[in-house]
Amino acid sequence: MGKPNGNPRQTPRFSPIGKIVSGGRETSTFIKISGDPVVAAGFPLFSERDLPYLLPTLTRGVVSHVAGGGSAILHTTCCVQSGASGGAVLRPGDGLPLRLVALVACNIQEQGSGALFPHVNLAVPATVMAAPLAGYRATRDVKFLHALESKDPNVQRLWKLQPLASKL
Repeated sequence: MGKPNGNPRQTPRFSPIGKIVSGGRETSTFIKISGDPVVAAGFPLFSERDLPYLLPTLTRGVVSHVAGGGSAILHTTCCVQSGASGGAVLRPGDGLPLRLVALVACNIQEQGSGALFPHVNLAVPATVMAAPLAGYRATRDVKFLHALESKDPNVQRLWKLQPLASKL
């Protein structure tokens, strides 16, 4: 990425939430293809005393599954450790700035043994967050953020990794 002002550690540039760009034009659907490369950025496993010196942890992976037509959940293979929730899932773009495609929600833990699977994780797509955050940003009215809470049983099943109800 280069060395701005002699600094060997450059912070990635992000496209703003609410302006999702694909192929040079704005669109409501940014990432749809399993196998697309992504990078997860976050601040896992740190101590409070380290805060002034903290740089994000970046891990590579791919979109392993797009659930709910891309409007509910993305699964990635990026290594996500405890504390990385809320971090960005970014898509590298052929010499362009990294683009925000989702926010990390969690990795997976097996209930019986308690085993963690950091390379199996779930993220909230940017397309889900764009309109509520834009509404809140424009008005500072928290009611716009209520759209981020879904009561839809199918969305709830997707987040619980349960099969969708049959239509038969």
